[in-house]
Amino acid sequence: MKILILQLARFGDIYMTWALTRALKRVYPDSEIHCLVRKRFSDALVGLDAVDKIIELPSQLWAESIVNEAQDDNSEFSNSVVHVDNFISTLKSENYAKIINASFSPLSSYLTHAITENKDEVFGYTRFDDGTFHCKDSISLYFYSQVGEERSNRYHVTDLLAAMVDVDLVGEDYSPPSQEFGTTHTCHPQKTILLHVGASQRKKALAGFQWGRIVKSFLQQCPEFEIALVGSPQEKYIAEEILAHNPNSEIKSYVGITRVPQLFDLLKNSHSLMACDSMAIHMADLTKTPCFNLSFKTVNFWETGPLAAGSVVYQADIPETINSLDIATKWAQFVHGENVQGVFHTQKKMPRFYGATTVAQDFQWQLLQALYLNEPFPITDDALFCECIEKIHQLNDIFIDNLKKIQKKPFPHGTLLLNQAENNMMSMGRYHPAISLLLRWYRGRKIMVAPAKQNEIINEYLKIHLEFRSLLKVYLWSESEELTLKKE
Repeated sequence: MKILILQLARFGDIYMTWALTRALKRVYPDSEIHCLVRKRFSDALVGLDAVDKIIELPSQLWAESIVNEAQDDNSEFSNSVVHVDNFISTLKSENYAKIINASFSPLSSYLTHAITENKDEVFGYTRFDDGTFHCKDSISLYFYSQVGEERSNRYHVTDLLAAMVDVDLVGEDYSPPSQEFGTTHTCHPQKTILLHVGASQRKKALAGFQWGRIVKSFLQQCPEFEIALVGSPQEKYIAEEILAHNPNSEIKSYVGITRVPQLFDLLKNSHSLMACDSMAIHMADLTKTPCFNLSFKTVNFWETGPLAAGSVVYQADIPETINSLDIATKWAQFVHGENVQGVFHTQKKMPRFYGATTVAQDFQWQLLQALYLNEPFPITDDALFCECIEKIHQLNDIFIDNLKKIQKKPFPHGTLLLNQAENNMMSMGRYHPAISLLLRWYRGRKIMVAPAKQNEIINEYLKIHLEFRSLLKVYLWSESEELTLKKE
């Protein structure tokens, strides 16, 4: 049996699929696993012995076909299309039994659909035959609706991937490559702390002078440790600024002179890792190196935070307003094995972190569990939330009335009225995060409706709106008050 895993995102996302890949090989030991990645990030599969074949996506061909089409260059566009068709045909000829799209991106959904045969078992984002977006399973629908920045999900991406293909992750799935990668740089397990100076995106990273202040304060509190800086060649200027702020300190810089797989060697021989949201965190999960993760509100650390035992997450608002002394002090407590207060701690059970959360955050998380896991709906006294529910309930009833009328007899401007009601309802999400969460659940249910005849689609939409009405009644004041009076 052949299995194809598509992961067209970046280094960190690929490393988060290592545990899934190993689990699949463990569950299906006779399978042949292929991984499709972008050429620029293929180094992230080096050392993953569960992969039998690495396929590099010719990204340039896809980009060229789009550019040439936009420029009306028909000859070049035709050539690009031929190359893309050949690439797809080659993938289809492999006759994959399972196709797992772990990318969760629009491009990957088109590619997944293009290489899928009717007999294939597909997981993740794909497309219906008419080209409209399709979530193939309940987990990918949850991912589409509730996962991402500034959302309330608390399930880690690695756990969602495993749930999507129905495999359980075990400790051995999180392990580094068995081979060494020949780095000449030295680290001491009791003394060296790796600091990854960059991040997956600029908005998730600190400036060099900020790192410089944190490192200086940290080394004053922990003179027995040394710092080893790591990062890409493009991040050398950050390392230079850190060194300039700490001219007489125990700091080594391996930034720009270490290949990505060589980070495994450094991590395995280091005391711990300090990093913002980056691939180094997910590599440390595999080497089981404890991590002090400096995170921001622009990152949902519940989804991508460090999983190595003993790791912690320090969450700040934005990089521009950090308290360098507080970070350095908590970092020092972390490396000394003290109980760090005001951070989130890693745990084995799900969700993978525990720490202080707000009442509003807990309500949103409990609402998610009610919607997707049939847990009890949480109680709230939030007046704005309940007011929004009232208005959405009214708009939803308008939808139901119009759908029933169209069922009996289509009328002019019926679709226009439905679209207007839909837009008005979705706009309510901007008033309250829990309302946005609820509306994303509703929108996700509609996305799952397959292309069909108009009357069949209307019937499916009507079922969704009736179900939505039942759900909204949980938080309608008039409904809850009536129930209370009846009980009395």
